[in-house]
Amino acid sequence: MSVVSAGSGHGRLHKAGENIIWVSNYLRGKQFVGAALMVAKQPGAYNYVVLHLLCTGIEVLLKGLLLQRNFKKYRPKLKEKYGHDLAKLVDAASREFGIKQLRPDVNAELTELNKFYSTHLTRYAGLHDIFIDHRSIRYSQVFRRLHAVIRLSERAIRKSPDVLVAIEFQIGS
Repeated sequence: MSVVSAGSGHGRLHKAGENIIWVSNYLRGKQFVGAALMVAKQPGAYNYVVLHLLCTGIEVLLKGLLLQRNFKKYRPKLKEKYGHDLAKLVDAASREFGIKQLRPDVNAELTELNKFYSTHLTRYAGLHDIFIDHRSIRYSQVFRRLHAVIRLSERAIRKSPDVLVAIEFQIGS
């Protein structure tokens, strides 16, 4: 294992470093989504865990795509402005990539998911476990939309040699 030491300062990342960071976010996001699907397929899957993995995947993947689009603009905003708020991230990504507004059914699911995820209710147990059946929280429309975003992103990524180098660096192949 390698250890890298870095100090703070006014240095700037090279484009290759920016690529490694956004690609790392993107790949992690995809893997969280994949983990959500694997858990969801298990008999007796606990939906709050599935929802947490899915929402974490959406968050991290969209942050990666925003960094890819404009690293300098979005890097300082990711934690303070967007945090774990999926609605803000989807809105920013939609504006940045010129994507039309979500259909009402998708938006309703996202709003419901965001209510739980942004307040950490998918992560920690509480009164909501008593009053809300975890199986009643839907995500299929959001997942379909996310799947389309991933497909489009993958097409664009395959066309960029610099990004392929960053992916190779991250996965070690």
